[in-house]
Amino acid sequence: VFRHVTARVAADEAAKLAGLLGSEIRRRGLERTRIIGPSPAPVERLRGRYRWQIEVLAPDPVDLLGPMMLPPGWIVDVDPVNVL
Repeated sequence: VFRHVTARVAADEAAKLAGLLGSEIRRRGLERTRIIGPSPAPVERLRGRYRWQIEVLAPDPVDLLGPMMLPPGWIVDVDPVNVL
């Protein structure tokens, strides 16, 4: 999940990370890993910040995310209880 006070910045940052994740999946041949999104969070604006999310579906998301340095501002939740 990425949060920002400006809707366009949140959407742009989510698109950038989705592209980076897609490239890494292809480069490393992680054919059982896929991403959903980016998309606005179900509750798009919360406490004055717009929220965009990317879901990683993988047998072990650490294979993809472990060696990566995510850009500042991203929150990773492994096995979220809910996505709201």
